[in-house]
Amino acid sequence: MGKDHPLTFGTRSNIASGTGRTGDAQEALRLLRELLPDEERVMGKDHRLTLITRGNIANWTGKTGDAREALRFSLKLLPDLKRILGKDHPDTLTTRGDIAHWTGHTGRALSGARGRKAFVRLGGVTIVDALTLGEVMAIVGEKLDELAPIP
Repeated sequence: MGKDHPLTFGTRSNIASGTGRTGDAQEALRLLRELLPDEERVMGKDHRLTLITRGNIANWTGKTGDAREALRFSLKLLPDLKRILGKDHPDTLTTRGDIAHWTGHTGRALSGARGRKAFVRLGGVTIVDALTLGEVMAIVGEKLDELAPIP
């Protein structure tokens, strides 16, 4: 198969996830960060497995305690998922849920009338829906400290 075979990439991703599940989130993140450029080089930036790795990097970043970076990575990933897989694809919806999750873990909530419309419930999962990504980025973006604390 070789080091650039998609199954090899899948195995590397599984090893990273397993490493994280055993309690070493930092090592999982390191392994995924090493994997991403190889996937991008071989399969391209728009390949679904490459997108999944980006999502995994966002989530393991959050699990290392950096919810702000996890949120930023997830926000950056979402438009690519919408463009490539569609707005209703399960991976896109998962990332939308991740955005809500990591926003909550930043200890902040979107404030004001526009902000309150940003999060809606769908099938028991909180997702970003009522605002476009651009609007969310305009609110969150680099201004995370300006958001109101979650009551």
